[in-house]
Amino acid sequence: MRSRVLTVLLAALAFSPILAGCLGSSDDPAEPTAHEVDEALTRLPGVGLKTDNLTGPVHGILDVLIQRIQVSIDGIRIYAEVYLPDGDGPWPTILEMSPYNLMRGNGHREELLGPTHYLVTHYVPRGYAVVLAHVRGTGNSEGCMDMMGPKEQQDGHDVVEWIAGQKWSDGKVGMHGVSYVGTTPHAAAIMDPPHLTTVVTIAGVTNQWRNTYQNGVPYEGRAYPVVYNAFSAPPPTDVTSGPDWALNTADAACDQEEPLAHMAPGTYEKGVYTDYWAGRDMTRHVARVNASVFYNQGFDDRAVNPMEAIDWFNALDVPKKGFFHQEGHRLPPRDDYRLHEQAWFDHWLKGLDTGIMDTPIVEVQLNGGDIRVGTQWPPIDEPGTTTRTFHLAPGTLAESAPEESEESYTAELYKNGPGHPLATEPPERLTYRTEALDAPLHVVGPAQMHVMGSVDAENTYWLMDLFDVAPDGATTWIAEGWFNAHLHDGIDKSSPLTPGETYAFDYLFEPREYVFEKGHRIELRVNAHHPGVFPSDGVETRNTIHYGPEGSTITLPILTEAFVHKAPESVSGEGS
Repeated sequence: MRSRVLTVLLAALAFSPILAGCLGSSDDPAEPTAHEVDEALTRLPGVGLKTDNLTGPVHGILDVLIQRIQVSIDGIRIYAEVYLPDGDGPWPTILEMSPYNLMRGNGHREELLGPTHYLVTHYVPRGYAVVLAHVRGTGNSEGCMDMMGPKEQQDGHDVVEWIAGQKWSDGKVGMHGVSYVGTTPHAAAIMDPPHLTTVVTIAGVTNQWRNTYQNGVPYEGRAYPVVYNAFSAPPPTDVTSGPDWALNTADAACDQEEPLAHMAPGTYEKGVYTDYWAGRDMTRHVARVNASVFYNQGFDDRAVNPMEAIDWFNALDVPKKGFFHQEGHRLPPRDDYRLHEQAWFDHWLKGLDTGIMDTPIVEVQLNGGDIRVGTQWPPIDEPGTTTRTFHLAPGTLAESAPEESEESYTAELYKNGPGHPLATEPPERLTYRTEALDAPLHVVGPAQMHVMGSVDAENTYWLMDLFDVAPDGATTWIAEGWFNAHLHDGIDKSSPLTPGETYAFDYLFEPREYVFEKGHRIELRVNAHHPGVFPSDGVETRNTIHYGPEGSTITLPILTEAFVHKAPESVSGEGS
């Protein structure tokens, strides 16, 4: 198989520290205070990769091997397709475990492989075995689906160890995937299979509760157990049918009483973190991970909440790298992503000196296109990490505390499910803005909301959004922050409110990294409803927000020093 030669054209990268700005000052930002900078903060994006050392396409691809792998937890068999290079092995292996039923066994068309096809066509010619497996209860695998749960986690462990025991395997196994397929490597990694060497994940879930709810508020379209049971067993067509279709369909729908109970009215809208969700919260076991990790996440991902990085990436005590970007549910939007991915696999699975570990640990594409480098995401104790707190008052956000007062609005959560409510009048909304910024403000991580509020009912959803307002009035949405008031006393229990009583509601917005430019304003909106939210109980509520020295605030995590570089002008490679 022939492939175009990888070409790397790296521009000279200019180092430019950016200082976060302040309100109420017309002076230019001061230069950063001198300090001892961690060596990792001085690395340049793209510089250091040894592209001449990367493996090239020198092998053909043998006919696919169909395997049935018996797992330990209950003896069911996992369906897997094995793609091997021609020539003498053994080979390191890249594994994907998917619920999407898109592989070509039983007569499925090859084009349904989708993104996984790249793994076969790119890595097998470069001397890797590639294994594509169906998650239990989906596709051609036996058993009942256990979405991101203990059985699925153990299956990942068992498939990795099965691969390591095959004669064509050299014992080194890496995992790869996007979305759900990027979640199964996390699930396997917390089980610490001895032969799992590395994982590369793009938009993978680490905590299913956090991805089904935002602080207990249920998202539209994230009734995942129902969705995946339907999706994993598509109707019998010329594309999807095979001799086991009826059996696979029955398997996908079995043993679903518990997940369906969590989707039931009266339970789903309360958003409580139960034992069911705890069993699907991989952040609880991040200390078990011993494989190296290449982690990728977009801030505007509406399918996998960027909050998934919290309690995961920084907690990983293993060699790691992270790409973060401003876009959605996709590969990082940079020409050199595939180059970095191959350099990672060649280093960890083939032992080659690719220079990947000399590149920055964290690379964040900013809203202006430049790349900030760091060692953590979000940064916790890097140089220049601090916070700014703004008080809410009628129409304003200011760092000085206002006098005591309050405002109310009617929350119009509706009974007939998600979507725009049928109303002729626009809903009520409270809006708060800062004065124009006198210098750039670099926000990084999740904003902390502190609402002193009261409600005339036993529950409500606090639904808020942050915006960037340009001098011409144009607005750019930045992040949302939702909170189910039932969880004011802890996420593991439902605690109805006493109508009229004032409570402190503290919660995090979705995390972002964003630079507000000089002259722009920060806007906070408190919304009466949101088209992407399921209703609480359909009851209209009157919500009151209290202001004053001990009133409502929003705290922004900021960087006063950021190590920012121009992105490489052109870096191209196979599959980019």
